[in-house]
Amino acid sequence: MTDLEAHLAAKALDGSLIDQGAITLNPERALKKLGLHALAEPALWLVKIVQVAVSSEAHRVDISMSRRKVTIVFENRLNWKAEEILQMLTAGKLSQDRAASHLIFGLLSALGLPNTKVSWSCGGERIDYANGDIKRTPVPPSPYLTIESTRPIKTYKINQHGSTPISHLFKMTAAEYKILWDRCFACPIPIYIDGYKLPTGYERPTCELPKSGDYDSEVSDGERFRLAMKPVSLESGRPTLAYPLEQVSWTDDSPYTDDGKHFKTQIWKADSKPVHGVLCMYFVRQRDSQIVYLWDGALLERKAVRHPQLHSFRGGRAEGIPFQLYLEVSPAEVDIGQFKVRESDQDQVIASVAEELKEMMSALRASCFRDWKLKPAGQYLQTSKIVQAALWSIAIPLCVIFSPLLLMVQVMNKQQKMSLDKLLASATEELEIFLAAEK
Repeated sequence: MTDLEAHLAAKALDGSLIDQGAITLNPERALKKLGLHALAEPALWLVKIVQVAVSSEAHRVDISMSRRKVTIVFENRLNWKAEEILQMLTAGKLSQDRAASHLIFGLLSALGLPNTKVSWSCGGERIDYANGDIKRTPVPPSPYLTIESTRPIKTYKINQHGSTPISHLFKMTAAEYKILWDRCFACPIPIYIDGYKLPTGYERPTCELPKSGDYDSEVSDGERFRLAMKPVSLESGRPTLAYPLEQVSWTDDSPYTDDGKHFKTQIWKADSKPVHGVLCMYFVRQRDSQIVYLWDGALLERKAVRHPQLHSFRGGRAEGIPFQLYLEVSPAEVDIGQFKVRESDQDQVIASVAEELKEMMSALRASCFRDWKLKPAGQYLQTSKIVQAALWSIAIPLCVIFSPLLLMVQVMNKQQKMSLDKLLASATEELEIFLAAEK
């Protein structure tokens, strides 16, 4: 007997028995409570189902949406039966299997929405679950797992007015669309929404980078460019990332994309090394670096880099060269809320990519005085400006417009190139000092 058991037994002897009974659990209410608090946002249930597809190694996910129903279809690679999923859902405990755990969290969260019916079909059977009622229906055998979430039809009885307003249904559908764009941009398998492929890639708008401590909201971010993207190999045993997510054409004589004439975003090859992280480097004003944590194709959390020497490469200027480090996490690193990462010492992982940062900056500096053909990160041309420019070009002779305009653009480009070169030089020097001190 342990000390604790002995202590409890002694305390029990001091008391007197008044009554005894049994505790019962209402499965319907229990599932509803679990569903309401399973995830931080209701729409995240859809992201959990995408994670099921990724962790079970499906080849693609097809999602169709309407105001009242969301349907997700992917390969049933784990050969689940519909009854098996029901047993996992009502067992009252989480599975140790990663895909099954994602599935239970997703279904629980979907069931937590008011008056929602959740259905799934696989293994020759369909199960409909709504308000504690279970309906089983035989269906033709299929290699796919189909999950449906159906919302209630709006009723207009006076006593039910406002119970499930139609505006809520529209907001929920909009939230589900948005959550896929916001959370599944780094999904390693294609996601099709109503037949259209969701764009994926590690390039993100620079507004997602953390603001610098001296950020001035009245000052524009200026030009925002993605300078480079490079895969990194960290300690063995760490989860790997899919790389690259976009279509890239490399040449044999260069470690990164380079046409030998222009300054473009440099996308580095992975070669044969395992990819444990992806570094993206930007040229932008008043932004700092961050770590982006991913898990089975979904964004969990972004955290600002706190390393005292490597969190910002600005050299006292407004412009800087912040970076994003994408990392795939293991289940042990995930917080109980499923979309947070447990606190850890990030300085070590940031220090481990310092050599790659230096290599990227040296390569950028070698070509930054070429003609720039960088794609703005998170910036899009406004149609009104294009139309306005076209009208001006028709109304005024070309020789009047383009001579002074071309000269002004050349001067601005030269200043931009010089500014970037100085930043790269000072950042490289900082990294060299840091690396020398680490040895």
